[in-house]
Amino acid sequence: MRFGRSFQDVTWLQRGFQGRLLRWVGVLVVALVAAQLMWSATRKPSVGTSGTRTTEEDRRVVLESNEQLPPDTIRIVPGAGDVLAQNQPGRLGEPSRNVPPPMEPLTGNGEDPLGVSLGAPSERTSAGGQSVPLNGLSGSVGETPVGGSANDDSIRRGSANVDVFAETEIDKSILRDVTDNTLGVRISESDAFYRLLSHARLLPAEYLEEAARNDLGWDNLMADPKVHRGELVEIRGDLRRLSKIQATQNSFGVIEFYEAWIFTADSNSHPWRVVTSQISEGISLGDGQMTPVRVAGYFFKREGYDANGGLRVTPLLVGKRLELVRATSTPPTDMTSVFYLVAVIGVVLLTILAMLMSISISDMKYQRELMASRNEASAATLQSIPEINVPSVFEQLEQISGKEAREELPDLDEMTASSRNGDSRSAE
Repeated sequence: MRFGRSFQDVTWLQRGFQGRLLRWVGVLVVALVAAQLMWSATRKPSVGTSGTRTTEEDRRVVLESNEQLPPDTIRIVPGAGDVLAQNQPGRLGEPSRNVPPPMEPLTGNGEDPLGVSLGAPSERTSAGGQSVPLNGLSGSVGETPVGGSANDDSIRRGSANVDVFAETEIDKSILRDVTDNTLGVRISESDAFYRLLSHARLLPAEYLEEAARNDLGWDNLMADPKVHRGELVEIRGDLRRLSKIQATQNSFGVIEFYEAWIFTADSNSHPWRVVTSQISEGISLGDGQMTPVRVAGYFFKREGYDANGGLRVTPLLVGKRLELVRATSTPPTDMTSVFYLVAVIGVVLLTILAMLMSISISDMKYQRELMASRNEASAATLQSIPEINVPSVFEQLEQISGKEAREELPDLDEMTASSRNGDSRSAE
């Protein structure tokens, strides 16, 4: 009879079992790596090919008490009040904090250093030094309807003979007073803000879209705002909020503009703030929408805004028109992150369960093979073994009693006399 298992029967000592265990460990490692890659693909922003990240800068929002704007600095035009009526503290940046304050009119001849003639917005000085109409359009470009111009085809045909990169280039020295990580646009920055908005307003939207860079993402502008300040960038994403705001007093002919908060695939849960002078048809004012849009605008600054959980910073773009497009990609949301997290955990658990089941089945198969390999005695061999008569308990007791009776016991009187003699001698 054998109790338990011998040392040689331990399954994990067998070379075959060790090989299977190593293979399953490899499968588990592959599953974990695949899950990590899946998770990283959904969370890692796509960084453009150009522009490398430099040392991390301080992104704390600076609050300057001498530049806080009073509540009546701006006025929301009719029809836009319902957009911001439900604004609560802690939500996305309040427009009253982000709009430049009033400024004094500029003195001089009224010429815009960017090359925009404020007196005749329908004309622009070309590269040859001649003043020509903007692609044959009459009237002020700033008066283009909100839905866009009806002469978009003529603009597109005319742009073939125009150096759009030279036409859209700006003198970045006007942005020298712009400071990052401040809440909204400061008083000292309002001049550059309105100059840039007026410059974009007077250019054909097709020029901006053609000359804009699409290799600069959210990470690039956030990491190197000074390097990329004034760059013309194009983004695509989902419009979450759109407001129409009355402009403050300025010398650049800007009467009103639109403020858009856009989420892109590379910004994750962080919005872009975009300011334009026009919107295309199909885009409406309001909050809580998911409208796919694209826009080309100049990067102005890394601006602070008020959000849930405190103050944050985001890129501010200044462009001309917000275009409605079909959604090309859906930015990951919190629910998407939860889904992928559950999927990763499920894959790991299923892999471990499959590994344990395979090991258990392999162990049971090994036990059956081991039991089948042992030689069992036949019936004839068992019958040839001589029988052994084992006495019962009572018979064994009788045998013990008879044996004790037959043994010679010493005489009790002799033992007593011997004991007395020994005592007397010890007394003497």
